[in-house]
Amino acid sequence: LTHNRYGPAEGKKVGGSVERNRPKRLMPEAIRLRHAELEPGYDLLLIARNSFRDETTLGEVAEQLEGLLRKAGLRTAGRA
Repeated sequence: LTHNRYGPAEGKKVGGSVERNRPKRLMPEAIRLRHAELEPGYDLLLIARNSFRDETTLGEVAEQLEGLLRKAGLRTAGRA
């Protein structure tokens, strides 16, 4: 692929529908902020675990995502 595809997911352990919708909103926004910095051609599944809380902020999600992307080596060389 010449682009990346992203899929947010969360299990029922995260909570009820209201609690599960919060990760669905925050994870795509966090990835949108980093999209231009990522190597193209990957499918990324973003899974919210039960440690995702109502108080979790976009900044916290973005920080966690940044660490995972660095660990996976998916950042472009010019932006690492």
